[in-house]
Amino acid sequence: MASKVAALAASAKSLLGLSPAKFAEAHTGLARFEKFCAKVTTEDDEPFVLEWWQRLVLLAYFAGIAEILVLVPKGNGKTTLLAALAVFHLLTTSQPEAYIGASTKDQAKIMYGEARRISQLHSAWRKRLLPRPSTKEIYVGRGGRNGSLRVLSSDRLSTKANKDDGGKGTLEGIKPTLGLVDELHAHINDAIYAAIQGALHKRNGRMITISTAGADDHSVLKRIRDAALKFRIKVVQKRFTVARQPGFVMFEWALHDRDDREDMAIVKLANPSSFVTKEKLAALRRSPSMTPTRWARRHCNLWGQVEGGFFEAEHWDARGNPELEFGDGAQLVLGYDHARSYDHAYLVGLQVIDIGGELVPIEQWDPEKSEGGRGRLIPIEHWDPAEQDGGKVPYWKIKQGMREACERYDVAGIGFDKLGGFSQSAEELADEGLPMIEVSMKSNVWAPLTSELYAAVKGGRLEHNDDDELRKHVLAATTKDSEYGERLHGRHTSGIHVDGAIAWGCAWFTAFFTDALRTASFDPNHYRIELV
Repeated sequence: MASKVAALAASAKSLLGLSPAKFAEAHTGLARFEKFCAKVTTEDDEPFVLEWWQRLVLLAYFAGIAEILVLVPKGNGKTTLLAALAVFHLLTTSQPEAYIGASTKDQAKIMYGEARRISQLHSAWRKRLLPRPSTKEIYVGRGGRNGSLRVLSSDRLSTKANKDDGGKGTLEGIKPTLGLVDELHAHINDAIYAAIQGALHKRNGRMITISTAGADDHSVLKRIRDAALKFRIKVVQKRFTVARQPGFVMFEWALHDRDDREDMAIVKLANPSSFVTKEKLAALRRSPSMTPTRWARRHCNLWGQVEGGFFEAEHWDARGNPELEFGDGAQLVLGYDHARSYDHAYLVGLQVIDIGGELVPIEQWDPEKSEGGRGRLIPIEHWDPAEQDGGKVPYWKIKQGMREACERYDVAGIGFDKLGGFSQSAEELADEGLPMIEVSMKSNVWAPLTSELYAAVKGGRLEHNDDDELRKHVLAATTKDSEYGERLHGRHTSGIHVDGAIAWGCAWFTAFFTDALRTASFDPNHYRIELV
């Protein structure tokens, strides 16, 4: 660490283009902040020690550079850094007006919670800083008469009354002295970034944006990054890039597209924190739930998604058993997905098994004694709209297919997505006695479920009957970003439909992540575990 600090001091002036006077000013500011950090502990009650890369970012901040963009993989310690800086700013700035900008309300809670925790570590700080958890603010003095920290989330701004400008009008008139923008790649628009950046000049404010790489080539973060990479002044050292022009600097730690993502020595180059070791990275990569997409974006900081679908053919094909079939009376959980006009309709059956491959009555399946859900999967029925009159699958055919499946099998539950317009049909079937269970399509359900489906295939917890059509749907499935992580995309993006994969997810969730099948309570919100 000492050698990195010395190297930092020797190169920071040239990397940031600072004059000796500006560098001295920045170094003085950093020294004050380090004294403050000596009084800060992490959530694990460990001393908060700045990493060399954090010092470099802070030197840019204390040198007065207005816009700082930091692209760094997850797990390198950004949350505590920015939260500590926010509290320091509140304590050392006259009439501070600070903002935390996040993609969603839930994401904003994370950094706000850390700032709130730090602000209450010492009695002197508690006297000056008054958290307001209900509004996600921290006041300096009662009523915020001496300044405040305020949390903004792009999802909430977009639902404000002024919808014609994406909610941007709700940010008019701000005079930020500090803006901290978290995970810009996931923001649904540029409202927060543009509002803070456009108002920095009012009080000589500064902003730091820290994010991992995104998947959307048209996002505001991608546009800013692409512009920065074209700057005249750009320094590249191994997997570290600095691009700057007056008033703006970008720091990026990222692998190159051609790099071997399985070589932990190379991946480590993109993860600058000392506590992110090659051994820890290797453990993350070995996790059954770790997908190539997530690994590339979150831990290698590579933009976009890896080529191909989400599920890997070698893993899916290895779980195939062409002789698999369910006899009459077999106990199944069904999963259904449908979007009537343009997508296919798919009904699948899932049979629950134990570690040894023996059948398990669903009401006896015990999550506490299992190493994750295990099951056998086969298609029950598949409807192609191209084969229907008018190019639409009529709901009466779907309902009849479900009735027939319930007559042939012992169906414990039918997980369905109501967003395809199936709500009324599901109510009618439920009135007939069919065990209909709504599966929410929200990201807080499907992001962790997506990881679970991947882990089930990769870890050998799923067996299927090698059906060609189902294979096409599964291997065509892709993911999209959400505030909770990547989740299966319910729309086909490659010309091949993916409804079979979504139906499988509905069945898996119904079997393993609700209490409904074990309590005879078909409350669609009666989930066995809180997934977020």
